[in-house]
Amino acid sequence: MRMPRCSSLPSAGASRPAPPSGGSHGGSAEQGSTACTYFHSLRHSAVTNVYRATRDLFLAQRFARHASPLTTVIYTHPADEELAEGVRELPC
Repeated sequence: MRMPRCSSLPSAGASRPAPPSGGSHGGSAEQGSTACTYFHSLRHSAVTNVYRATRDLFLAQRFARHASPLTTVIYTHPADEELAEGVRELPC
């Protein structure tokens, strides 16, 4: 099942909308884009966690249903500690 695209999301250079305040439960367009923004952040986190757990880019690609591993690389957010550990383990 393919997730619907969020057509009301701000462009890459635009600032992100503020989270909805707890008072209103209406279905405004701004709240819809905020929900899609948070969903997409969760998607990034899930793909990053799959990659960290397995260290298998192609498995993470399949999990995310990306056509290209280059797209998946954008989703794998390595922490500074992971980079430092990887460099320390290099044979010199």
